[in-house]
Formats: sequence, C-alpha cells, structure tokens
Amino acid sequence: MNDKRQRERVNNIDLPFSLYAWTGGYLWARVPGARGKAYLKEYDRPSEVLANVIGGFRGTLSVKVDDVRRLRVGDVVKLEWYNVEGENSSLLRELYGDPARFSTIGSHHWSNPNRALVTQVTKILSLDGDQLQLADPLLIDANRDWKPKLVRWEYLEHVSLSDFTLEFPNGVYIAHHVEEGYNGIYLEGVYDGFVRNIEIINADSGILTDDVANVTLEDITTSGLHRAHYTVHMGSVYNVLAKRVRVENTAEHPLSFNTYAVKSVYKDCEVFSYPILDQHSGANHQNLFDNIRVHLPFLDEDLTYPLFGGGGASYWKPSHGRFSTLYNIEVVTREEPHINNIVTLKGPRDGVQSRLIGIHGTSPLKIQYGPDAHMEQINQKPRYTSLYDLQLKERQK
Repeated sequence: MNDKRQRERVNNIDLPFSLYAWTGGYLWARVPGARGKAYLKEYDRPSEVLANVIGGFRGTLSVKVDDVRRLRVGDVVKLEWYNVEGENSSLLRELYGDPARFSTIGSHHWSNPNRALVTQVTKILSLDGDQLQLADPLLIDANRDWKPKLVRWEYLEHVSLSDFTLEFPNGVYIAHHVEEGYNGIYLEGVYDGFVRNIEIINADSGILTDDVANVTLEDITTSGLHRAHYTVHMGSVYNVLAKRVRVENTAEHPLSFNTYAVKSVYKDCEVFSYPILDQHSGANHQNLFDNIRVHLPFLDEDLTYPLFGGGGASYWKPSHGRFSTLYNIEVVTREEPHINNIVTLKGPRDGVQSRLIGIHGTSPLKIQYGPDAHMEQINQKPRYTSLYDLQLKERQK
C-alpha cells in the first residue's frame, strides 16, 4: 500500500494500511498472475487492445470499430474509456454533470490517463463488417475524445460457491484499514458465476469483489460480534446483483458500491446494525439500492442520521456519478413515531443527480442530499416493491 497510513489521534492510532483491508480472502477465486485490483500505477501493465471503438451511442447495443481481425463472436471483452483531457475533461462532465454544481473532483480522475476510468464488460454477439452487436447497452457514448477501446480480459468463468458457513475467531478490532485479513471470500476476475446461501461470522470482510462481471450474490448472512470493514462489497464490478443480503453485524461500510462499481444492484437486503448505504467514490455510477430495509440506532436530539453517507478518499470524490438510484428504502427507527419526530437522513453533499424514490419508514422522514437530486414519493411506499423486478419484466416482454 506504499506509504498510506491510518491516523486517528484520538485513538492513538498511526499504523500502515493492511494489505487485506479490501483484498484477499479465505476462499480466493482468481486467474493466476492476473492483476484484478490496480492500485500503485508503477505496477500497471498495458491493456491488450483488440480494437478501437470509433462509433456508438449510450443505450444502444451496437458499436463501430476500426479493425475486426482480432475479434470473434462469443468473445467476452472489456470496453474501456480513458480520461486523456485532464481535470476539465468532457468525460468527467459526462460522469458528473456540471462541475460548478459541486465542490471538487479528486485528482485520481486525471492523474493516470493510461488507466481506464470507465469499464464495461460485454460479449460480442455478432459481427457485420465493422459493426459489432453487443450483449449489453453502452454505458456512455463511444466518444472518440474518450479513447474507447475493446481490450482482452483474463477471467474465470462459471465459479460457484454455495451452502456453507465460514466462522472466524472474534479477534481484536484495531482500526479502520488495519484489518488482520480474516476475509471470507474474494472474487477477482470472475465472469458468470454465483455465491449462494452462505453465512459468514466474525469476518473482517465477508465477500470482496474486484474485476467481476455478471455475478449473483444471494442469500448471504453476515453476523458476529467482530466489527467488520465490509459485509458484501461491490468493488470494480459490472452487472453484479447482490440480493437477500442480511447484515446482522456492525460494519464500517455495511452495503457499499466502491471504486469503479458500475450498473450493479443491492436488492431485497436488510441491515440491522448502524446501516449505511455507502457510495464510496471512485467513479462508481449507475448503481441501484432496491427494496432495502434498514434499522437505525437510537438517535441524538437532532434526529439526524447519515444513512446515505458517501465514503472514500478525497482524491476519488465525488461520492458517486450521475443516476445513482435508491428505490423503496424502508427506514425503521427506534423513536416513538410522532408527527413532530421528523428524522433527517443525510446523504453526500457531492452526490450528483441521484434518484431517490419511495424512501419511507416508521417515522416521518426528511432527506438532505445534493446536488440536483431527484426525489419523489418520499414518506410513501412505492407502488412496485422492486424497481429491478419491474424493469426486468419490461425487458422480457
């Protein structure tokens, strides 16, 4: 981790970050020799470019490329976009909107232009001349200023883990980022797999994910007395669905969309201890919290709680990109329900153009979230329980 240290003067903490704060696990799925989580840029390796993308629009399924000789129908590839224009680039405006609407964009968005800022994993369904039909709609336009490329991806396919319990000793909690490494499962470079019906007890992190796509994590319970860093974590992932996650233990980031998480979903989840629906900066965008129940602790006199607090380092801010969505979030409070006991739920000040729909609970709620957040049906349960299910049904017609 180079020279990064956790410093907490009030707790007399000044210690180097652990190598296992957000990587590694007792069960670790990875391609030997592959680098699923890029951190220090001196270890970066150039991507193997298969073709440059020279045309395509957000939401469509086809792209135009400059060369098809290295492409085959059925290939699973990465589509990468790069910020080569610096701090005031058009790609950053695409991700975050008008920069005048929030305070700052962290330097990691432009300090390494050779590392992709936005990544989409997709499969080539057909080739017709220089036109490719893809399995997934484009996240953003294939704007030539953003140097979009199709690159080779090393991955494991059809990884499945199910029907067991992992229990660790209840070790001493030291500090945030100084975890000892009792992580349950680490998925790194996995495509088209699942983890199902797992209980993880006293882990530093239950399930960690990086460089993962088209994976389902379902019926996962995390519990125990040990304070965790993550429970079920969304790292640099694409098209990952975590459903029926039950968080019984206390964690720093109970449900978290982390650096580079894109187009992924937490669905039908419940958090019982100090819930945070974390959007952890690092160019995460177009993600969904869907049909989530959270149980708040007793609140201070001001009746505020940072339910939507955005974590992450300042060099990766804002907390999330445009079109992050929170749908049908049920908030269970311990205070006596009363019309005058209005609970204020706070979100990140720099969380841009979020969508908050159907945030409701046992007490009247007020939401502070900005900038330019779209809110509707606040203090109302929405007609449809799950936005994911509704959209899936529409797509399958």
